Order: sequence, then structure tokens, then C-alpha cells
Amino acid sequence: MNQAIGAASTRRSSQVTNVDWEHGVPPSTPLIVLVGMPPQLWPVFGDVNLMRLGAAHPRVQVEQDDDAVRFAARAADADGVIV
Repeated sequence: MNQAIGAASTRRSSQVTNVDWEHGVPPSTPLIVLVGMPPQLWPVFGDVNLMRLGAAHPRVQVEQDDDAVRFAARAADADGVIV
């Protein structure tokens, strides 16, 4: 499964016009955090907590991928990963 958690998926723009110098990232560009774990573990966290994870910060987009090969390929492009 490959999906954004708790929010509609948005993609980064290739144009950088306004930079947040403290973090080096455009303020309107979401940071992408990729979460990888087997689908059997997701119910352990519960729907409410997964929604909270997806809405943890307005500039962070949390995406889940439970396929190990696809996760490894996408991890290099993510701003952060949770395994």
C-alpha cells in the first residue's frame, strides 16, 4: 500500500522562489516523511493515532508504504523515514 496518511497527497514543486532560510526549504513545500511497516502493525496504532500522525505538522506530509522494495527506492527522496 502506498498512500498519504491523514491528508490528500501533494507533490513538491521544482521551482524554489521563497526559501525558509532557517530550514533551507520553501515554506509552501511540504516535507515528506515516509513510514514503512507491515500492514499487520497499522491496526496496533489505531485510526485516531494514524490521523494524528498525518496531521502532525502543516508542512509535513506523511506517506506510508508497506512494500519493502518500493520503500527502499522512495526513502532516498524522503525528508525523513520511520521504520
